[in-house]
Amino acid sequence: MIGDHLGDLVIVSQTVLHTFPAYVAEFIGTFFLVFTVGLNVSMQNPNAPLSIGSILMVMIFSMGSVSGAHFNPSVTLGIVLGNPCKFTLTDAPIYMIVQVLGGIAGAGISFALTGDKITVKPSDQFSVFLAALAEIIFTMALAFVVLNVATSRDAGNHYYGVAIGFTVISAAYAIGPISGAYLNPAVTLGVFVFSQEEIQSVGVYIVAQIIGSLLAALAFRAVRFSRKAEPTSEVQEEVNECEEGLSHLSIR
Repeated sequence: MIGDHLGDLVIVSQTVLHTFPAYVAEFIGTFFLVFTVGLNVSMQNPNAPLSIGSILMVMIFSMGSVSGAHFNPSVTLGIVLGNPCKFTLTDAPIYMIVQVLGGIAGAGISFALTGDKITVKPSDQFSVFLAALAEIIFTMALAFVVLNVATSRDAGNHYYGVAIGFTVISAAYAIGPISGAYLNPAVTLGVFVFSQEEIQSVGVYIVAQIIGSLLAALAFRAVRFSRKAEPTSEVQEEVNECEEGLSHLSIR
């Protein structure tokens, strides 16, 4: 009995050591993302969407091979639900924790440099619920793009970072004046820690971002795994690979 528990402990320890670089990569990438967001918003940079999208692109290209470069709990959740054969459920909570910690650290350094508090709330002419709708739509778009370019049979391409970065740029230009285009609980929580805003709008934003990731997972499954296809088609091969991968996971 004791030997069995020791064996389980060794396996868990080896798993943590094996995936530790991925956790560090997620922290670093999320840190730079939120740090860049904080500085651009504080400085009221009109080209903030380009700056934020660009740092996301380079961080994805830098650390995509290490951790998958999620840098966003909504993206992690979308991948777990939409394509679980590409990411183990046991890693997801730790990914989300280090992403949030990275976001808090990035927001903290930004606040230390500028002294400006960034508010997590919609523009004055929009209600929090309209802002939440905007967050749902573009969080869905972001997670959906990640699922398609980074976890499908097209994974390993040379454009995935650009596609993801430009999705964020598009969202920032489109709904930045409405909701702020957070799209990311790590950004939302990181900014909130130093903004001292009412928690109600923060909670609504996070729920909206979670809903967006759920919708992205459903949409991804609909276009990738639900089409009727011949057994030899790429779609069927992708389904078979996913099912085979799931059979080897401890949590299915």
